[in-house]
Amino acid sequence: MELRYLYRRPKIKLKKETRRESIIDDTAEALLLQVAAQPLRDVVILVRDMGLRTDEVFRMRWEHVHWDKRLYFDPYGRLQSRGVGSPSASVQPIC
Repeated sequence: MELRYLYRRPKIKLKKETRRESIIDDTAEALLLQVAAQPLRDVVILVRDMGLRTDEVFRMRWEHVHWDKRLYFDPYGRLQSRGVGSPSASVQPIC
């Protein structure tokens, strides 16, 4: 096996990232929920209701949902102390 080394740091031109800024207000949420199919409907409700990011919604597990206390624990939360969320009445148990 032949080892090869870089003698100079390669120059890589990065593309400029465009920011994605969209805010779903109450009106937009109502319109979206009228036409959204599952699972998008549930994702929109959880994102708006609990302030979760979409990746946090898709990581949710049943063992972290406590319906009796109306709490959700996110073990991968942004901050360890903020790993607990409380859904509002719009989030209903489906069991």
